Amino acid sequence: MEIIKVLNTSVVLAKRDDGKEIIVMGKAIGFKNKPGSLIQEEDIQKIYVLEDQSTSNDLAELMRETPEEFLIITDEIISYAKHRLSTHLNEHLYISLTDHLFMATKRFKEHLTIQNRLLWEVKKFYPEEFSIGMHALDLIKKQLGIQLPEEEAANIAFHLVNAQQTEDNLNQIVMMTNMVKDILNIIKMHYKIDIPTDTINYSRFLTHLQFF
Repeated sequence: MEIIKVLNTSVVLAKRDDGKEIIVMGKAIGFKNKPGSLIQEEDIQKIYVLEDQSTSNDLAELMRETPEEFLIITDEIISYAKHRLSTHLNEHLYISLTDHLFMATKRFKEHLTIQNRLLWEVKKFYPEEFSIGMHALDLIKKQLGIQLPEEEAANIAFHLVNAQQTEDNLNQIVMMTNMVKDILNIIKMHYKIDIPTDTINYSRFLTHLQFF
């Protein structure tokens, strides 16, 4: 494999013998090599082969300014999610989730909090994806020593939901989630009640609205 671009000290964009461009990760692989150099087998720790060339290019650009540990964590989350969900996930998830995790930890260090107003809806609508999101938070704490808030589990879950969809119905999912939230607010205001969100009746009602 020949190096095309050095993205950072540990990540390079390379070309295989068949002409396919790939992301290669290895300790100091970008420090001791330059474009045109051949990669030694013993220097390789991880190879990312993406079928879509534009997605591969976007990931390469992202890794210019993103520490490699975020791509490693994203890869572990996606592998875990594929096992749990037993479904295809869009390759673009490598880009969107890596970028999101990097920015989320950056905001955390700067003591900036962005509230996820769809936290309860995501937990109830997509419990499996939310569970994976919670697993991701544990992984981030273990590897980076940062305990992100529960809202981030919902954000990760939503990335997973999006990665299972096509572009045609992605907007519809966002619209549906917001619509259910608006319906619940109308009920609260009309009946002047606080709806308990941790009951089986609430879960059933959300399910009915979802299928409606």
